[in-house]
Amino acid sequence: MFISELQRVRRPLVENEDLAIQVAIDRERKRIARDLHDGVVQQITYVVHKLEFIQRQLEMQQTPAALSEMKHAHSVLRDSLDDLRHSITSLVPDQLEKGGLAAALETLIYGYRLDYPDLELSCDIVEPRKLPSVLEVPIFRVVQEALTNIGKHAYAWRVSIHIYTLSTMLIVEVRDNGIGFRPEAMDAVAGNDGHGWHLGLRGLRERVQEAGGVLEVQSQPGEGTTLRARFPLVNTAVVLTNRERDVLRLIVEGLSNRAIAHRLSISEKTVKTHIHHIMQKTHAKDRTQAAVVATRYGLLR
Repeated sequence: MFISELQRVRRPLVENEDLAIQVAIDRERKRIARDLHDGVVQQITYVVHKLEFIQRQLEMQQTPAALSEMKHAHSVLRDSLDDLRHSITSLVPDQLEKGGLAAALETLIYGYRLDYPDLELSCDIVEPRKLPSVLEVPIFRVVQEALTNIGKHAYAWRVSIHIYTLSTMLIVEVRDNGIGFRPEAMDAVAGNDGHGWHLGLRGLRERVQEAGGVLEVQSQPGEGTTLRARFPLVNTAVVLTNRERDVLRLIVEGLSNRAIAHRLSISEKTVKTHIHHIMQKTHAKDRTQAAVVATRYGLLR
């Protein structure tokens, strides 16, 4: 009797553990897909375009120019191989580990200017030491993905990068004066296109959301595009009460306000009051973002 009862109790626990493991595996798969797309895939795509250009040069017997381009393509492929090896063993882009966010952005922008010498590119970036370290990878990826999409799709001749703080928010904004598009139309067909721009934007949106931020895309045909990521800036000295931590932990578990109230033996109105205070302290727009931000900044410890 005791053993059978223990088995009945244990079965849901095992199922919950299996579910948690599967969720973690799916999350890791998405991370790997994003990292490969943001890094190696884009570099290899660039080399493919370079090789097509080299082929045309050789067909026109422009051998010296073709050899110069071939050396550059070879260098990019070598860097791609290094990045791929690094991605296997690290969560952080190689550029960030080597020199930090400032150096990584400088290298990224310098390379972009070399690839598009006729493009007018301006940058206005706040002092990186003022930025939370947990935002370095999302910031780098937002700029990288935006520049890659501009180079491949926008046909722009002017691009501006602006990273700044506004009240309690960090804003990463990339604008171009290219051909533009209709974001709602792209979203509607994104599920039928598993690669290219769609995957890049979806992966970038997920990465920004996992950092507690929100990604906005503003564009119209013929009017250019603005890619804007908003991240709440949280003072790590923020102190949550024990009850607020309890509420946040249950939000992370996926419980509704009513379920949280039942679990903690308090009213649903009290739960909403706690959530309101939590959102004020974390500068979050809703309960889900508050939980993400609190987890990212270690406020639940």
